[in-house]
Amino acid sequence: MDGKQELYLTEKFVLLGLYASDRGLEYTYEMCKEDCCVGAALLELMYDGNIHLDDQSRVEIVNNKTNRDDYTQKMLTKLSAINDRKSLKGWSKFFIDKKDDGIPVKHKPLIKNIYDDVVSGLVKKEIAEEKKESFLFIDITNYKVSEESIDPILQQMHSELFNKRPPSMEVISLFVLLKKASLLDEFLSKYEQRKFKEGLKKWAEESEVFRNWIIWTMAAVNEGKSKDKDADPDALSMGAGFGEGDDDGDLEELIEGILAFFE
Repeated sequence: MDGKQELYLTEKFVLLGLYASDRGLEYTYEMCKEDCCVGAALLELMYDGNIHLDDQSRVEIVNNKTNRDDYTQKMLTKLSAINDRKSLKGWSKFFIDKKDDGIPVKHKPLIKNIYDDVVSGLVKKEIAEEKKESFLFIDITNYKVSEESIDPILQQMHSELFNKRPPSMEVISLFVLLKKASLLDEFLSKYEQRKFKEGLKKWAEESEVFRNWIIWTMAAVNEGKSKDKDADPDALSMGAGFGEGDDDGDLEELIEGILAFFE
């Protein structure tokens, strides 16, 4: 792997998943990998400033062009094509839900396409190697990922998760994605996971930006209660208080919900 190649959140998640899958069938990852890629792509658009949340916590497009010709532009194009206003969790559920809800069928395949696009991109970057095999006349495609390829990702996680400061938004989201896919045990020891959880409550209480980004990440991967409406949509730029009218009881309940996800 070329150390100069930039990997984004969704790519890092999939790369770690491919590495784990190559060493044994990861049932939870296989079941939720496509869902997680949809949520991660939404988070990338939010982080890059293409979308934000309005005053009712609905996704609003700020810039309909990304500086990347990849899965994020595909996601943004889909959001622009559908004349609707949904929350992060609403969009996540929309692309995951395969039922007929009156939306043109052409929008539904996005969930599969994003995962496939990410894997294809990793192969083109020569970070993952495609291996085609045949078993009982059935063609099977597997992917090989070296430890050298995932080491920078894990080093970043280890460095940030056990710092005195809250981790970056990307590492927070990656931790949530790995938790949802039941992959944390593959890459972090029980001790490391416990130390992170110990810091989680403190960071969530002290930092609105940290707290809100966890809420938004959980909403994007369709986890937790629909609490994303409680997060201040301007918190990433303002760094202001938790929100007008929220008392200590509301904040305590919100933090308990966050901690419950990591149990």
